[in-house]
Amino acid sequence: MSSIVIARGVSYEFSNGRELFKHLNFSLDAKLSALVGPNGVGKTCLAKLIAGDLEPTEGVVRRIGSVKLFPQRKVPECVTVTEFLSVEYDDTGSATHFLR
Repeated sequence: MSSIVIARGVSYEFSNGRELFKHLNFSLDAKLSALVGPNGVGKTCLAKLIAGDLEPTEGVVRRIGSVKLFPQRKVPECVTVTEFLSVEYDDTGSATHFLR
């Protein structure tokens, strides 16, 4: 199975100088994966980096197609579930992979 996300040398630092990650290297295949850990360790920031909602301070995250993040708390859009999950609803026009 080929990777849909490849991260090389990814670091993330907040504007206040707090370093969250340093030199992460990983890849994700198109299969069910979980991001788990205690509160406050950076799971949401890492998910946003993977989805492209945040840019790393250093390194690169390469995505094959688009990756969408389903946040835990979000005001629902006025579309059907089918529309929300469909590739047609994606404005990039490429294959979409989902993070939950």
